[in-house]
Amino acid sequence: MARLAVAGDRRGNADRFCIGSNMTTIAEWIASQPNHRDVEQRPLGSPLFHYTSLETMEKILRTRVMHASHVAYMNDGSELELGMGMLKSLLKEAVDSLSIDREKYLAAGLLAEIDTLPVQYTSVFILCFSEAENLLSQWQQYTPHGRGVSIGLDHDSVVTRSQRAGWHWQACRYLRESQLAWVHAILKRLLRELRECHTDMAPWDAVREVMRRSGAALYGTLASIKHEAFSAEREWRFISPAIQLSADSVEFRPAQSTLVPYVEFNLCDAEETALPVRKIWIGPTPHPDHTRAVVGALINRFALSELTSLQECRIPFRQI
Repeated sequence: MARLAVAGDRRGNADRFCIGSNMTTIAEWIASQPNHRDVEQRPLGSPLFHYTSLETMEKILRTRVMHASHVAYMNDGSELELGMGMLKSLLKEAVDSLSIDREKYLAAGLLAEIDTLPVQYTSVFILCFSEAENLLSQWQQYTPHGRGVSIGLDHDSVVTRSQRAGWHWQACRYLRESQLAWVHAILKRLLRELRECHTDMAPWDAVREVMRRSGAALYGTLASIKHEAFSAEREWRFISPAIQLSADSVEFRPAQSTLVPYVEFNLCDAEETALPVRKIWIGPTPHPDHTRAVVGALINRFALSELTSLQECRIPFRQI
């Protein structure tokens, strides 16, 4: 593993990398580093597909809103573990390599904060999409038995809404080389911000201040790192700015054993008449004719004028 450079380096690309807080800046910084390659960098394509249930699709069409779940309450309870393990490994290496006392204390304080902060109290909400429109593993993992649909949304529209709301978007990384490039980049940014805190500030207070400013970017990066076994999903994640769990905009829905915090993501402005739905796939079901009739009725009721395709999944229902 390449050793993390944490001292000096205050010019050129490092300065550009530290400007702002969006993920595009981090991607540009990675592209400038010969030792850290993002081999999975790709443009955002259209449409983007969201796998869900028939009843949730009806609610999305009726309300023009999608629900972005808190990162700690997503389907896979171990979402952050892979990225977190990489981050801690690099950070421990940084602590061991530093010789300047204050920088060493700052790095150690950051490690302690990350190691002890329960992920339930982070401030990141995520909306998930896939480039794969009809994938067996997606039907199995993200839709209820026999009642699944895949909704294809125009990516330009989703991006526009995200920019207005201060969200950013990031493709999931499945290969270790790309994952390390992203973890290295976000950690370098955090350590630089710590070094730039006023020297009168105690190390622990500096860590808290940097995490307050950049914690959402950190956990958004970690949430985009997934195991290679899921690479066929080609997932994109739209990541919120920092939103505290206690904020008035946070709502809760019931799950099997708890309540799931979520925030609303508006798909349309009030004056817009058409939802940006381009395609709909009907998932594996024992009653395809009945389901097609129901989906057709919803298309007519909610006037999906931009819809270009309604298709039925040909994967046998018994495989689900």
